[in-house]
Amino acid sequence: MLNLPISRPQETRYTRDSAFSYTCHACKRCCHDKIIQLNPYEVARLAENRRMTTTEFLARYTERNGTVLQRVEEGACVFLTPEGCGVHQDRPLVCRLYPLGRKVTAEGEESFREVAPHPETEGTYGTGSTVEEFLARQGAGPFIEAVDQYVELV
Repeated sequence: MLNLPISRPQETRYTRDSAFSYTCHACKRCCHDKIIQLNPYEVARLAENRRMTTTEFLARYTERNGTVLQRVEEGACVFLTPEGCGVHQDRPLVCRLYPLGRKVTAEGEESFREVAPHPETEGTYGTGSTVEEFLARQGAGPFIEAVDQYVELV
């Protein structure tokens, strides 16, 4: 038996003009077993959503020195309710971008890639829109601007 290297399909990279669409059917599977990193803007938004100070929010809902949202015993996001996301209007950028991930090079070149979905996801992928339109529908603009400013600072 020969051990040949397995060729993997090349990862698709998208720009804001790329054809892409995704329709969430609220199966909530993407809200499990994920590490949701937070930046200061997201902490401030979520603290306001919970009507508490950022210090109180960090102590109650985060781990890893305030950089990651807590998960409950079953591995779900601490804000997942039976009805869905309990902080939907203030959800972090990574949640807004799902099922895409965003990368910005040191030169400032932005690209997107698809994140591996849960194997039983009910979301529907398509090409009837663009990444830019998807981002707009998700309200990602202020979150992208905030993270870019944060990265520039550090």
